[in-house]
Amino acid sequence: MNSLTQHKSQSEKIIGLSHFTISLRSGHPQDHVFANGNMQVEVVVNIRASGADNKTVVLSDEQLNSIQLIDYDSGHKLSGEWSYSSVENNYAHTFPVIGLSQSTLDSSYKEQLDDTFLQRKFYWVTTTKIETIQIGAQISLDQTSYKTTDEGFGTSIIITGHAPITYYSADLKIEEQKDIDSGTYAVHPTDPNANNGQDLQFKWSQTNFYITPTKGHPVKDTEVWNVASGNDPGNVNFRRFTYLTNQDNLYLMFLWGTLKENRTAGVDTVNVISKGDDAGRNVGIVVLAAYPEVQINTTPRDDAISVSKLYFEAPCPAFWGQESYFSSTFNFHDIYGNQSGNIEIVVDEDNQSFHLKDV
Repeated sequence: MNSLTQHKSQSEKIIGLSHFTISLRSGHPQDHVFANGNMQVEVVVNIRASGADNKTVVLSDEQLNSIQLIDYDSGHKLSGEWSYSSVENNYAHTFPVIGLSQSTLDSSYKEQLDDTFLQRKFYWVTTTKIETIQIGAQISLDQTSYKTTDEGFGTSIIITGHAPITYYSADLKIEEQKDIDSGTYAVHPTDPNANNGQDLQFKWSQTNFYITPTKGHPVKDTEVWNVASGNDPGNVNFRRFTYLTNQDNLYLMFLWGTLKENRTAGVDTVNVISKGDDAGRNVGIVVLAAYPEVQINTTPRDDAISVSKLYFEAPCPAFWGQESYFSSTFNFHDIYGNQSGNIEIVVDEDNQSFHLKDV
């Protein structure tokens, strides 16, 4: 059995490589990716260096990091449309197969490795080019260059880049789930004689809308623009895009995207002066301070772009003041890193619903 020598300096000369191979971490003979620049294939390079008396020399991290992946045909380092990194991202790595779920595919992922005297370097390969490519690895040690494609090693891998999916508004559906939460919110009369000095309670409720692809794959992540307090998650207005009324009641909509959390949502305190009762009698000036903000769960879904609509019952007619809204926009990736175009949320005339438009 060979002994191990840590290669900490150039004093331990490397005579050659007794093992230098490249393989797909999945264990498949060939792997596939969407050519979207996001989906990755994991590659493993196995190497064993030998020194004097056939002793195994343990390469330093710096030496291992010098391993490069190369195009088998040109011998050049992968770059441009084909690239690689040692950093894994969060998108699914196993290409979809009709009739098999993602969990089934992922359960068969990762080959078993024998680590006897082998050192390894793992890389993640991605592409934006639709083609099949053969890939090898190379390293230079003590002024000598080695390739996995050299005679004596003779290994390479094959990866095929497939046309990516681009999603547009016509590829999406909107599912409405009404009244998923409800309760009351407080309106405070500043006149100490009004309502015996107690807060008034009015109804609120939450309806959610879930935007999902009608074809393709589940949503993974989103990017959102043009919303209130979009850079301040601690603000109650965070990702709100409407302040609208219908029959005097207030409707706030929030574009959560894939944000899934329990949080406070609403608007800052609203002050209104009422100068009469329902019969028009002058009963003096009463200031009402409303607190239309509530604690909600943004979404129970992991596979959708989520929008919440909050309804706040009006304390009195014409209470909420001037309406406003944002022309909010989002895009998203599916679980494989395929991307949508930019899509705008357009509020319908009833202030209760919305539709989608490509921008």
